[in-house]
Amino acid sequence: VTKTISNQNHPYHKFSTGNLETLQAIPKEKGIDVRKELLSFHQNYYSSHIMKLAVLGKESLDTLETWVKEMFSNISFKEIPSLSAGVEKPFNEEQKGCLLYLVPIKEVHRVKIIWPLGHSEYKHYKEKPTRYISHLLGHESEGSVFALLKKKGWAHSLVSGFDVQATEFCFFSVDIVLTE
Repeated sequence: VTKTISNQNHPYHKFSTGNLETLQAIPKEKGIDVRKELLSFHQNYYSSHIMKLAVLGKESLDTLETWVKEMFSNISFKEIPSLSAGVEKPFNEEQKGCLLYLVPIKEVHRVKIIWPLGHSEYKHYKEKPTRYISHLLGHESEGSVFALLKKKGWAHSLVSGFDVQATEFCFFSVDIVLTE
């Protein structure tokens, strides 16, 4: 839902998955060769400086490093900016402060509040400020927000934390399942 109300000039707004209709039927009608477009995208944007790699293994650090060098050193560096360089924010002032009412498929009453943050947790991985806030909101101990909502009989559960996280931005959300 957040994609549909987000800034149309930001990549987050764009369709990010596909099916037989969107990846075969529609492109065929428009004369688009999907494979050719994917190969072109790969050729133009597959560059080592805009990638991240995490490695986990039971092997020694030296072995893992050797494997990584063998498998990934051929990825070329291209003089291109990251895909998000110069891109507008996913939510600007026009999109903020929206109140949406959705009709659920099953009988559930919930409130979800989403805050777009202008940074990513990656930049603050040591401090983890959003995890601290999430813990304060969702902890079940006496005096917490969730404990108060539960004591008043208003909430069954409260979950908070990242909703979406990208390199340049993230969303922090509080999702409360209400009793009525």
